[in-house]
Amino acid sequence: MAHWQKLARAYSGGAPSPWLFHSVRNGTKALTRQAALKEIKEAAVAAGLASPERVSPHVLRHAFATHMHSGGTDLRVLQELLGHAGIETAQVYTHLDTSRLHHMVRDLHPLNAQEISDR
Repeated sequence: MAHWQKLARAYSGGAPSPWLFHSVRNGTKALTRQAALKEIKEAAVAAGLASPERVSPHVLRHAFATHMHSGGTDLRVLQELLGHAGIETAQVYTHLDTSRLHHMVRDLHPLNAQEISDR
């Protein structure tokens, strides 16, 4: 976060930015959702993901929530982090089949083939 804020000050001529995620062109404005999507897609391509077109802010948000909940994060905390008005919306993460998630990571994670070949 400190590095990102330093970049914001550089873009804004030294003024502190009120935004954690600031515009790349102007550190005093918020990052737009279109610019965020573009940055995420570019990062997915640069990381060599097999299907970078499937990566989106929504997918990252869902993955974040799923990992937090499966790691033991309280549902009320998750609700607050996601900005959900009611607990019912966050409860979708309690219904995920963790064994299915483990199989998906095993079968679909881009590093899986590399790890297996390194053994």
